[in-house]
Amino acid sequence: MRHADTTILITGGAGSVGRFITSELLERGFDVRVLDRDVEPLKFISSVNPTRFHGSLVAGHLIFQPCT
Repeated sequence: MRHADTTILITGGAGSVGRFITSELLERGFDVRVLDRDVEPLKFISSVNPTRFHGSLVAGHLIFQPCT
């Protein structure tokens, strides 16, 4: 089942748990956006890449870009 019409924002998506969740959601067809301080570890996903945003929840103004 494809879920391309559903967008999911994952904060910390480049971390050890977040990478697993990001990869799993992408494989299931979700549109995934990742907000993380370090998006480089996401390069391990070769088939489908998430939309990546560099930032932190601490800098509240950065959260709006991935949500639009």
